[in-house]
Amino acid sequence: MVDADEIDIDDYAGQVVLYLLSQQCKNSTVKKPELIKAVLPDLGRKNIKAIFDEAKNSLKKIHGANLIELEESTKQLMLVNAVPTDPPLNWSDEIRKQQAILLPVLSLIFMSGGSAPENDVKTLLRKLRIINDNELSYDSEEFGDVEKILKNVLVSQRYLNYGTTKPRNAAEKDVPISVFTWGIRSELEISKEKILKFVSDVYGVDVTNWPDQLASLNR
Repeated sequence: MVDADEIDIDDYAGQVVLYLLSQQCKNSTVKKPELIKAVLPDLGRKNIKAIFDEAKNSLKKIHGANLIELEESTKQLMLVNAVPTDPPLNWSDEIRKQQAILLPVLSLIFMSGGSAPENDVKTLLRKLRIINDNELSYDSEEFGDVEKILKNVLVSQRYLNYGTTKPRNAAEKDVPISVFTWGIRSELEISKEKILKFVSDVYGVDVTNWPDQLASLNR
């Protein structure tokens, strides 16, 4: 183990920041044990904490990002924008397509009270011509494998959660349904107020036409 007196906290914190930023282009989470093994080997727990504290300060002050530690059991780290911003100009075509799918899905989830059945999501994407007009398919000539984007890419990036729940219709109580909800990255990065404004603009109405959603902004 490295002698505590020989530790350059700022230098190690800089290495942590570079490691995290190298993953940020993919919006992916980072396994904390892997980061420690790659950048902070042979350092004691006390030193590692001090280094992470300095890295967090640097990320927020210089790069406008918050370092979030997810559930303790998963030991994963995630960078999120400290201040919600407009889409970056340097987004790749791949990310732009993912975000073009994400925004309407998040809007549907929010306007539906916090969760949206998968069938409703597919119906919306068909209406928007993001996927082909086939009830059994997620195929898209322009966007590629939309099912993979929704259930793998956007879920792994923590923009969406995907799972099963009991149906709202009591007559179907024995048949669980698949639903999407907002992921933690969306909760931290995306303004629900802007989502409500976006939906209101689409329908050409004032936000006051959605009292339940407007009230939820203050909860």
